[in-house]
Order: sequence, then structure tokens, then C-alpha cells
Amino acid sequence: MAKAREPVTALRQARALVAEEASWTRSAPARRWKAPRAHGEGEWEATDPSARRWCAAGALCAVSGRRRRAPGFDFLEPASLRLFGMGIGRANDDRRLGHADVLRCFDAAIAAASS
Repeated sequence: MAKAREPVTALRQARALVAEEASWTRSAPARRWKAPRAHGEGEWEATDPSARRWCAAGALCAVSGRRRRAPGFDFLEPASLRLFGMGIGRANDDRRLGHADVLRCFDAAIAAASS
């Protein structure tokens, strides 16, 4: 897949990447199913090709190939602040919020980026 450069494209691709709850994670930019030589899930950079699960911001990094300032973040962060009263990193990891809330945040960010 070509790396997303436009914010709305990156947001749509990132949402698709974490659309299934099994592809979403908390408390790490990305994870593999199992860490090498370990029993638990490994924490990985979001752009690592071995990653199989992503947090909201990590999914944006993965689809854009950028570890910082990924396209679309400037829409995802304010959407999270508006919806949850906290940035997307905290919202993604907050146990009071779930996968559906993260997808709702992506939807709000996509709507803002599309207008």
C-alpha cells in the first residue's frame, strides 16, 4: 500500500487498519501478536512491518510511514479533545473508553478533514 500523505486519506486508512478490535491496542504505538522469546505481546514502533495491532495515533503513523506528525493527526487530536476532553493518546488508553469510541473519534476527524 502506498503511504498516505493527505490527512483525509491517512485518517481513512488508519481507521480501516484498526476497524477490527483485534487490530487495535492500548498503551503502545503498536504490538506484535507475541514478542520474540517472550510470553506476552511485544511493543513495537508503529511503522515496524512486524506490527499487527495499533493504537489510534500509531495507526496514522503506520499508514503514513511517519513516526511523528503523521498526516491527519491535526484532525484526530482536536476531535478527541472535543469528544472526550483529552488528547487521543490518553483517550486511546483510558479504560473508560473503548474501541468503538476510538472509531467514533476517527469518524469525527474524517468529517472535519473532508469539509
